[in-house]
Amino acid sequence: MYRCSQTPRQRCRHLAIAALAAGSFMFTACSGYTPLYQANIEAREQVMVVRVAALRADLGPGERRVAQLVGQQLRQDFPYKGDELDQLEVSIEERTTTLAVRQDATVERSQVTLSGKVYLYDSEGKELWRKSVSSRSAYNVESTPFSTESGRLFAQRTAAEQLAHEITQEVHIYYRQQAEKAATAE
Repeated sequence: MYRCSQTPRQRCRHLAIAALAAGSFMFTACSGYTPLYQANIEAREQVMVVRVAALRADLGPGERRVAQLVGQQLRQDFPYKGDELDQLEVSIEERTTTLAVRQDATVERSQVTLSGKVYLYDSEGKELWRKSVSSRSAYNVESTPFSTESGRLFAQRTAAEQLAHEITQEVHIYYRQQAEKAATAE
């Protein structure tokens, strides 16, 4: 039988030191990593959100809530500063689909799907880039209308936040690629 002369406290200390050494080794091995947003802060200062709108023109003001939510988030991500900025336009289409049906043919679960077309123009109006994005969020269809409506509104808000986040990421990726192209051309 092997007996260790170390106390449990000493063993724990030695394990902690070994874990710290392994962690610092892994950190130095990944030192070439740069986060998406770090080198691309200028993208926040180069873009102005011009328009975020619902595709259907017949919607009332309350029904355009998704476009309003996406627009608010994008305006926070790209604060307007100065002139001669690239212009971001987004058009959004919302659909609700059935995900699950009970045996008695009543809907049990639905899904909100937001599809957006994103356009980026330079200050003269020339199209620089376009992209299609989408997001989804599901909700339960309950026996009480208030619960169903509450779930639907939460699903709309969640899908709108996801769509805005995806648009922000895609714009940052576009500017990162442009910076890399410029750096390789030099």
